[in-house]
Amino acid sequence: MRKTAIALISALLVASAAGTFLVRLGNANPYLQGWDSNPPVKTQFSILSPINHTAHSPNLTLNFNVSIVNSTNAFVFITSINYSTSWETGNKTAYKWNYYDEGNLNPYDDDPKIREYSCNQNITNIPEGKQNITITVAASGSYIEGMTRYHFSINESTTVNFTVAESETFPTVPVAAVSAASITAVICAGLLLITKRRKEARQK
Repeated sequence: MRKTAIALISALLVASAAGTFLVRLGNANPYLQGWDSNPPVKTQFSILSPINHTAHSPNLTLNFNVSIVNSTNAFVFITSINYSTSWETGNKTAYKWNYYDEGNLNPYDDDPKIREYSCNQNITNIPEGKQNITITVAASGSYIEGMTRYHFSINESTTVNFTVAESETFPTVPVAAVSAASITAVICAGLLLITKRRKEARQK
């Protein structure tokens, strides 16, 4: 009888502990988890330079602003901004969000989570002709609807097209001809001056 009572008490304690654990787990994450492939957010691009469909020099400043337009109360932040050019291979990183511990278990040492970013980058030695630059933004976030927490990611891009004007070239033959003519003119002027001074000396 005593053993039965002890077993019953032990079972009740285990059940109570398990129930407490489940309640805490439910309070920590009370929502169902879902994925939204078409979230209610979008990326807004504002490219100040280069200007679309215009001519530029081989050296210019890539100046743009990106922001996440949020039509709901979704939590969202930019994870990376890259750009690629028509005359080079590979992507270049303008911005990247980072965390600094394995598995991101400590969110307090993460980079700040931003929703807007401005870039001002000098680009040099662009080849002549028609060129373009493509800017790509990646972002992540979540929002709650009913009893479900929806997670999402976005990856959007825009392209600016422009032309690098041909540099002015100066032909070597005309320049050489002009230089020779200038030298001849100087020599003639010198000879005339010498002749004039000789005449003046004879008259005296």
